[in-house]
Amino acid sequence: MKSVKYIVFLSLMCIVGLCVYIAVQPSEFEVKRSKLINVHPTVVYSNIVDFKNWESWSPWKEKDTATVVTLGDETMGVGAVYAWTDSKGAGTIKTEKLKLNQEIDYTMQFNGYEPSKVKWRFEQLNEDKTKVTWTIKSKKTAFMFKALAFFSGGYDAMIGPDFERGLEKLDSVLINNSKKHNITITGIEQQLGGFYISQVGYASPQKLKLTFDTQYVEIKNFIVKNKLQQLGQPFAMYDREKNSADSIKIQTAISVVKIDKNLTNNFFKTGYMRPKATLKTILKGDYIYINSAWDKAYKYCANNNLVIDQQSTPYEVYITGITETHDVSKWITEIHIPLKK
Repeated sequence: MKSVKYIVFLSLMCIVGLCVYIAVQPSEFEVKRSKLINVHPTVVYSNIVDFKNWESWSPWKEKDTATVVTLGDETMGVGAVYAWTDSKGAGTIKTEKLKLNQEIDYTMQFNGYEPSKVKWRFEQLNEDKTKVTWTIKSKKTAFMFKALAFFSGGYDAMIGPDFERGLEKLDSVLINNSKKHNITITGIEQQLGGFYISQVGYASPQKLKLTFDTQYVEIKNFIVKNKLQQLGQPFAMYDREKNSADSIKIQTAISVVKIDKNLTNNFFKTGYMRPKATLKTILKGDYIYINSAWDKAYKYCANNNLVIDQQSTPYEVYITGITETHDVSKWITEIHIPLKK
């Protein structure tokens, strides 16, 4: 009997000692995981920033299929809330701060304990490659989480694999979505022409779209500042056939109702596109397939004996992009090749 009491006493002492040991462990922790994903930062950012997309790659939803997710009235932007209930309890994630296409900061709280800070960071490595970093850290960790971390081998071993799985699933979702595309030759159309404000630059084929995005923002601001009336969607004039493999001359433009030649300076040019017939091709999907669309358009011209007007520059019109939808499979780019009468 005494031996039993002794064993019970020792067991209790061990339990108390273990609890004390766990309790005095550091209350601060940080776990971080990164992954290279072969898409533009705008694509990754647009997926993460909207809570409606999280279910498709959430590692915890995969582990506990009974998880119930509740979204707030606003699913993206500062103040948006993502709430869940699973077999372990309930929690919320709230968007706190945004840095467009670069960072998103959240506050995460579970079962009423002290909140943790979560950050997503998107670093562009080249035109279509992004380093995505997912971090969680806390300064006040509840005893329960300290205990879970202890028996799991540490915070990194407890949380890290879930982050890795989430990034792996996110990569798969984004890549599969970007593969959905369609190229259609719609035929010959008569373009009305008109005035435009433009900016000229040079870029490698890999940075062509990035150059357009930069020029577009500057031209848009110029139009707003000078109270000009925009017509239609932005477009970019460049000729793949006449430029070297290393450098392409690109002229980004926005059509306007009328122009004042006095507005022309070293950065912005005014111009007039004369009415012309063009072969119109539509790319629906990620812009990474633009070269395939151009090849199909030029091949169509050759096979159907269409004579290209060498005095006019082919151009792209950006109908739908990142500002209209976060789903790259729904992006729409038109290609216009000027034809001789």
